[in-house]
Order: sequence, then structure tokens, then C-alpha cells
Amino acid sequence: MAQMMSHEELPIRIHFAIDEVYDDPSQLEEAQLRLHHLKTKFHKVFGHLPQVCARSPGRVNFIGEHTDYDGFSVLPMAIRQDIYYCGD
Repeated sequence: MAQMMSHEELPIRIHFAIDEVYDDPSQLEEAQLRLHHLKTKFHKVFGHLPQVCARSPGRVNFIGEHTDYDGFSVLPMAIRQDIYYCGD
């Protein structure tokens, strides 16, 4: 039987509080507001709060270091936009 990995061993970082993710206070405040709205909407639709929320940071690819699906070189770059998901 496969053994579960602890969150420290996973290839992605896991945070238990949103303030662990953002350094900039204005970005933290904006993210807290967005997450609050998402959780409120989830509660209205499903009748309970979500058990887990996840964030995926956005990125764009410019011409540069790796190849995209059409065979062109691209350079990944982080951007401020991100996506939140909440669910059970």
C-alpha cells in the first residue's frame, strides 16, 4: 500500500494561511477580499463552507527559453493574476 507524503515532501508548497503567500500588504488585502467573496458564494450555493481552497499563480510566456506547442521559443514570466478554487 502506498504511503501518503507529508505536505513538506510534496513538490508544491502548501500554506495554511493566506498571509503566508503575499509579501505586499495591498496584494494580501485584495486576495483576502477575493477569497472571502469566493467562500461566501460557495456557502450560498452549497450550504456550507469549502473544506479546501487552492491558488494557482498566473504566468505568461515570452519568446525565450522553452518551446511552446507550435515549436516557438518562449520565456515564462510570473504575473500578478491568479486563480482561486474552493471545494470539498
